[in-house]
Amino acid sequence: YATGLSDPLDGTVVISSYYDHESGGTYEGEHIIGGTGTNYLGSEQGHIAGLEDLKMVVSKQDTGKAEILSVTFTADRLLRLRLARPIDLTFLGDNVNGLQIYKAGDTTLYSAASALLESGLDKSSTLTFYLPVIEEGKFDLHLKYDPDEGPLVYEGFTVVFTTDKRPPVLLDVKPQNQAYFAHDVKIVAEFSEPLDTTGFTGETFVLLQNDSVQVPLRRAWQDVFHLRLVPDTLEEGSRYNLAITEFEIFDRAGNVLGDSLQNFYFSTLANDSLGSIRGTAKTTIEGEENTPIVLTFEQVGEGQRKFDAQVTGHTFNIQVPAGKYLLSGFLDRDHNGKHGAGSVLPFRYAETIDNYPDTIAVRARFETTGIDFTIE
Repeated sequence: YATGLSDPLDGTVVISSYYDHESGGTYEGEHIIGGTGTNYLGSEQGHIAGLEDLKMVVSKQDTGKAEILSVTFTADRLLRLRLARPIDLTFLGDNVNGLQIYKAGDTTLYSAASALLESGLDKSSTLTFYLPVIEEGKFDLHLKYDPDEGPLVYEGFTVVFTTDKRPPVLLDVKPQNQAYFAHDVKIVAEFSEPLDTTGFTGETFVLLQNDSVQVPLRRAWQDVFHLRLVPDTLEEGSRYNLAITEFEIFDRAGNVLGDSLQNFYFSTLANDSLGSIRGTAKTTIEGEENTPIVLTFEQVGEGQRKFDAQVTGHTFNIQVPAGKYLLSGFLDRDHNGKHGAGSVLPFRYAETIDNYPDTIAVRARFETTGIDFTIE
């Protein structure tokens, strides 16, 4: 049951909601929905207490219709879609074959995408697909981006092969120039288009430890856009330099990436620079006792690193670099490890989030205990 001030003097409307256990339509001290469990409007009718404990998750959502505005076949032989608004890529990132094309007027599937350039993004209004089978002609397109919705349809786009004169682009290299746990490091290079890998040599991608020792790398393509570089081993407390030789990288039309050497740096954390945080995490929300809790420790000050911890049972123990941290956590109802901010269309509640009331200080080689975190 929701209620508001019917005649606010200053034009401000205060809205609150509560469980109407008596079904009488008037407030009788019931628990406020979304409150902390101790915040009440008051025991007297018409009395409204402060809302300083009210917790809200506010997010922005474009509620316009999702539709395909244009489809372009590029000189790189990629299919680029422009949409009316950004769409969630959670499903499509794992199911890139949700992009399917048919010869115009034919209901038989002709080809499906095998790679999506934007697969690492949460949302995008521009999508770039690679299809392993394509020919010149006129086609219709279906895009399935949501398992609960029908596909978006675009009819009558044309495929014409043209000469590719544009060089490929190195769009991104992960990890960033920060310190990581050695076991968490995943080196990935992202390119704007498929490459001709026959020109690669042992010097195209070189990983150096502390600027002196070369670390053997194995190349493993995730798809035609994303190259995983897997080192034999990474040692803790080391500085690494990934050197990429641009003039040994060509696209399939023979255009070269560049004429120089690019360097990308990251480091691994030393064990003696770490401390640990141990404590408990639970929720008092009825019916959510077994919902997984994900905790985030955000470092205060320079760097502002974030470290996530899964709660096992009701306890957690995490190693982090020395420093001060802010702690927050949420109920991971969809079990994806990411906080869900909710949705207007389709309507979904946000995943409940809460914050620890104080900073947590961590010293190297010491354990910080007694952290009891409750989501109310």
